[in-house]
Amino acid sequence: MVEIRAARAEEKEEIKEFIDRIMKDEGIYDPNYGYADIEELEEAYGEENGVLYVAKDKGQIVGTIGVFGINGELSHLRRWYLDEGYRGKKIGKKLLDKALAYSEEAGYLGITGVTEHELKRAFGIYEKNGFRVFKSTEKFNYIVKPHQEDTEELEEALRPLARIDWDTAWCCGGWRVVQELKLVCCSCCR
Repeated sequence: MVEIRAARAEEKEEIKEFIDRIMKDEGIYDPNYGYADIEELEEAYGEENGVLYVAKDKGQIVGTIGVFGINGELSHLRRWYLDEGYRGKKIGKKLLDKALAYSEEAGYLGITGVTEHELKRAFGIYEKNGFRVFKSTEKFNYIVKPHQEDTEELEEALRPLARIDWDTAWCCGGWRVVQELKLVCCSCCR
């Protein structure tokens, strides 16, 4: 039976190896992809910042999803990966549900995500779960799921994110919105 729970500090290396393997399998692996958030797991996904969930089966990580606040009004999904052998078994949906519940319980207006166009299966899951695109570029869809009806407050919170190409990074002890594909947010993180 698959167990879903918050990641533990002693699982850092296993999490990085799992993510590398999945990214290679999906053809999106980048050897320069950063792991600052995993290296500082307790700080990046601690009680004040968010949570990284792992799905484990027979002692092995088979899925991950992270959620954290990117400003006072929105949360953000990161590191949603699922082993191919566990797809189609509702494990990915259970991971997403945990992240959505965390975000809503924390009082955010909505939860955002960034997904590559080529990951069509993941995008379909987002759509089925109430996400909508609020910005699209040549390579990415920027998505949001409101926790209540779309509101003017939510639209106002999304406006700055709709004007730029962005991603998130754990840097200098906090989550930052950074320019798309920029692997670090400042010189101290190089």
